[in-house]
Amino acid sequence: MGDDSTCRKVTGRFDRQPPTNTYFPIMVLPRGARTIQIAEEALSRNYLAVRDIYGKYYLNGNWHLNSNGAYSIAGAKFIYKRSYIEPEILQSDGPLLEDVVLEILTQGKNPGVTYQYTLPKTDDRPRRYNFTWTVKLSTCSEQCAGGIQKSSAHCYRGDGEEVNPRVCDQSSRPRTGISSCNTRPCQPSWYSGPWTECTRTCGGGKQKRRVYCSQKLSLTKERRVRRNRCSHLKKPARKIPCNTQECPPSWHAKAWSKCTVTCGSGRKVREVTCLSHTTRGSVLLPNSMCDHQPSMDKVTRCQMPTCPPVITYQWSVSSWTQCSTTCDYGTRRREMICNRQIENSAETPTVRPEYCQNIPRPVQQLSDRCIIQECTKTKPYWYTSPLSQCSVSCGRGSQTRLVHCLDELTQELSTGCDRGRKPDSQNVCVKPECPKPDPRCTDQFRWCFLVPKHGICHHRFYGSKCCRSCRGFFTG
Repeated sequence: MGDDSTCRKVTGRFDRQPPTNTYFPIMVLPRGARTIQIAEEALSRNYLAVRDIYGKYYLNGNWHLNSNGAYSIAGAKFIYKRSYIEPEILQSDGPLLEDVVLEILTQGKNPGVTYQYTLPKTDDRPRRYNFTWTVKLSTCSEQCAGGIQKSSAHCYRGDGEEVNPRVCDQSSRPRTGISSCNTRPCQPSWYSGPWTECTRTCGGGKQKRRVYCSQKLSLTKERRVRRNRCSHLKKPARKIPCNTQECPPSWHAKAWSKCTVTCGSGRKVREVTCLSHTTRGSVLLPNSMCDHQPSMDKVTRCQMPTCPPVITYQWSVSSWTQCSTTCDYGTRRREMICNRQIENSAETPTVRPEYCQNIPRPVQQLSDRCIIQECTKTKPYWYTSPLSQCSVSCGRGSQTRLVHCLDELTQELSTGCDRGRKPDSQNVCVKPECPKPDPRCTDQFRWCFLVPKHGICHHRFYGSKCCRSCRGFFTG
């Protein structure tokens, strides 16, 4: 370990506030250092880091955190103590075989870091500084849901002083650029959309906007979540008043009334008043205060669907029938009928009488005496047909004829003839004397009485076989 005669003690304190999210150099522990003691002065969110002068990390490097334990750094054993309730401590008995850089990974406020170590007094010579690269990260552009941060390389002298980058070894300059950060989803919060236009230009209107609970997942993606996940936050207003200044007087019309008709042309009316709108409501003003504005119509025409035609029913009489006779006096008749009358139509069709049952029947004559012409006066006469043939072919017989009383004009039967002058309808006729009976003239069949009735006595067979029955008839 040595004593004060052979060693000298070096102490220091680093209390600068480096940029957040950067590895910032505190000091360089020189080769040969012993009894090394490094500690935070208070609990913080920062971390101690150790690397060599070329950028290779031994502890908490490249955004990877190490746990409590023993670590070999530059040939010496270091004890690293990290607790969530106590400040960080880094200790080693040494000696270091090479220079190492002590850094702080900044995540919050720096409460101060103290360090001490011993060196052999033989090392008390003009100090030769080493120069190392340190990478700094800009603050993340977003606190959550994925932001970006820019890394940049800076050159530092062994005592922690930043110098011109040209002093450092350019071949070992770290790579820098843009990287993502804080990629975890954001906590749900209220989202407010843009305000709508004010509902009025004066007199107090309203503006609205959408307000809902949303969780941002990435730079381009978010999702709506249940409102109770934002209940612990103050909800932004969804409606606000706007344009609360009083309105100048102007004409205001109420809604039009219904059309005065249900079909065809009619009219509508409305009430027109002079008003001024304020946040307390509308104020009625004299009409003269609105005379500077064009007046508004109070009456207007309205056109409803075309009206259906008006249908009425009425009694009328039919035309007279023909006269019941063709000459002299007869009778003609007509009947009462129900007609349908359609508005603007010349047609009056006949319908069932029930349609006119509630309409009084007019008093009309439904029958009348008529005459077409006087009948011609003619005398009836006896008409006789020609006489029939004599009923016998020999001896005494009879002849008959038709006798009728006919109208001279119509040739129809009449009863006006003088019966005392009616001609006979039967005459006596005489034929040559019949020959004397022949004893041989007999009927040979029982049915011979039918032969003269059928008029076949002139047949040779029937006349000879039925001679007695055919006697007095011509047998040929």
